[in-house]
Amino acid sequence: MGGCAELSLLQLFLDKTGSYNQTEIQGASEAYIKDKINQQLGLVGSYLGSPVKKDGKIISAKATTMNMIIRSKGRIEECKEYELKMIEAVNSKEFTGGLKAYPLTMRSFNDLISGTIQGDLDILAMGYFLIFIYVSLNLGRRNSVEQRIWLSIIGIVSVGMGIASAYGICQALGFFFTGMHGILPFLMLGVGIDDMFVILQAWENLTEQEQSESLVIRFGIAMKHAGVAVTITSVTDLLAFFIGGTTVIPALSSFCVYAAFGILFIFIYQTTFFLAWFSFDQRRVEDVRDGCVCCWKKTDWEPSKCSRVDILTIFFRYVGRSLNTVVGKILVLLATVIFLAFGIYGTVTLTTEFDYSEWVEKGTYLRHYMDEQSEHFPSDGQPATLYTTDIDYHKDLSSLNNLVNELKGMKDHLKSESVDSWVEPFINYTNIANKNSGKDLLPDNENYSKEQFKVDLLSFLSSSGRPYSTKFEFDDSNPPNVLLSKISYNHLQFSSTADRIVAMDEVFNVIDKYRFTGDVFASGESYGNLITTKIITEELIRNIAISLVVIFLSNLFLIGDIVAGFLVLITVTITVVNVAGFSNFWGLSIDTVFAIFVTISIGLCVDYSAHIAHCFMTESGERSERMMNTMEKIGPAVLNGGLSTFVAFVLLSLSKSKVFFSFFKIFFLVVWFGLFHGLLFLPVVLSLIGPASHRDEEGSLQQNMEDTFRQQKKGVSNNAFENDTPPTISSRLSSGRAEVPNTPAIPGSMDDM
Repeated sequence: MGGCAELSLLQLFLDKTGSYNQTEIQGASEAYIKDKINQQLGLVGSYLGSPVKKDGKIISAKATTMNMIIRSKGRIEECKEYELKMIEAVNSKEFTGGLKAYPLTMRSFNDLISGTIQGDLDILAMGYFLIFIYVSLNLGRRNSVEQRIWLSIIGIVSVGMGIASAYGICQALGFFFTGMHGILPFLMLGVGIDDMFVILQAWENLTEQEQSESLVIRFGIAMKHAGVAVTITSVTDLLAFFIGGTTVIPALSSFCVYAAFGILFIFIYQTTFFLAWFSFDQRRVEDVRDGCVCCWKKTDWEPSKCSRVDILTIFFRYVGRSLNTVVGKILVLLATVIFLAFGIYGTVTLTTEFDYSEWVEKGTYLRHYMDEQSEHFPSDGQPATLYTTDIDYHKDLSSLNNLVNELKGMKDHLKSESVDSWVEPFINYTNIANKNSGKDLLPDNENYSKEQFKVDLLSFLSSSGRPYSTKFEFDDSNPPNVLLSKISYNHLQFSSTADRIVAMDEVFNVIDKYRFTGDVFASGESYGNLITTKIITEELIRNIAISLVVIFLSNLFLIGDIVAGFLVLITVTITVVNVAGFSNFWGLSIDTVFAIFVTISIGLCVDYSAHIAHCFMTESGERSERMMNTMEKIGPAVLNGGLSTFVAFVLLSLSKSKVFFSFFKIFFLVVWFGLFHGLLFLPVVLSLIGPASHRDEEGSLQQNMEDTFRQQKKGVSNNAFENDTPPTISSRLSSGRAEVPNTPAIPGSMDDM
């Protein structure tokens, strides 16, 4: 390295050679040190925190800072190693008199955030074990033969295969990988497990007549229902994530693309790899082989009565009956309205905030440093700088002067006295030095030349303008051209990120009012985060809106009914509003993490309601009867899917990092409101205004076709069938079954499958 410069109170004890006077330091008394500080307060005053004054003099302070600047000369790795050793040295040092020291280096933030995230990933890994336990208990029956432990492992393995495939293809396509992507395996696990439960539930829903068919036929019948349901949710999730991938925020875009490919490959493996192993496992069950030791074939085995009882099916049977009552409907709708009212209020009052300290785990040395700095060295407003590059100063001097005056007048956004500009002092100096008058007065002198400006600027910087010399960069010509100039200013101290964004935008708007010959722009340490937060807010609204449209169109196409698609859209929209609103009540605000997690949660919100809507459309009978059948047939799978997702990340409730604890909060709300609206609200709405069944319409169409065939054989046309609206086909919003007599289905119809 190229050495180190130190800025601290020790500067008071530098000798003429620039070295510390050790004799003076060791012999200095408290009174002597105080006198030295007060004598050179302009030099070291900024290093004192929470100073106490008496009679205009500093008599004590509660904190001090020591700044060390490393001259790296491009040897970055050596600098990082030095920083690490410094951190270890400071943290291990024990001081007397209650003195405490906390270090801060360039690597501190990244080290601690990465370490916390890695620790939370270890916690998430335990979620896989919990998922395995949950799936093993719920995928099969509770007896030695019909339990499906190995199939549970295969299901989890198929999810892992999908994740690995997604990682591979995304890396090949050039999408970068960040620490945030570590969440994907657990997010994808919840999605994949949901597909498993839907497939198993379709198998359990086979009728006695269907169960008497061959194994191949039975799997075909089960997948006729489960395949459509899984396809609907997978395609919808896939499209929602790809929409998120179009955002201009690189981290969010990459995350969503990884997730989209993960959904795609998990769908492929679940409907092929998992299904193939499922058929093997079912052969094992029918051959009465043990669920753990598959080579152990049992004789004279009968399942216990307890294991044959499907608790969730019975539970949802009662839930469906309860929802079919007037009281049940009123209670669900009333609860939905109350939740939605709070959700809307929370969403409207959701603020945009970004605080670095919230990302750092409490109790760490960096968090201590940030807390002490905030207490003893409070910010005097965020500093920023106005840069001018490649402009013709002799032409733009008037515009530049007007711009500076406007900045000074922005008293609602800037500290006018903090605007440190060379423009006005230069104009005053030049007018006096050159004895300008009338039309020759700057900055409005139209005949002012470039060469004259360069001469005047050098004269100004070598005399009264010397303090401004550090605000210029020159080339090597003689006289030199100005490559860059700087004008610094400070914003007011704002309490919210939203106010900081407004102040920043006002500065940008003022700059945009003027037309310069080169580039004039403002930048500050906080501007990058403020711009990112602003973009995130706009992108979040955009992504949600587009995703909801895509969800409606995909469900309209896949479910095949505009009313059902619209009801799913309403259900998902209410869920998203409630998730955003209650996130506000839980202490979250709009930032990068919030935007990412809410965007990816949209795809999961649709799963709960899409399964219900699809199953409802395949049931026949009155609306209430179809709703109760839907609850009994698909309700257990939807509940298991939601609970398995919750189990995957429940341990993150113990997380100390903002990233993962925010993940827990948002996805807890997604699961809760997703299940509430999917299993309670939507069934009630479907029982009241649900569309007619696909099965009823197919039956009506088949009946008309058979009538037409019979009448054509007799030479009579079927006028009803030729009309645009056949009287025998019920309306989409008909409250009952289509008025079609019971007739045998024609060969090749859906009923023969």
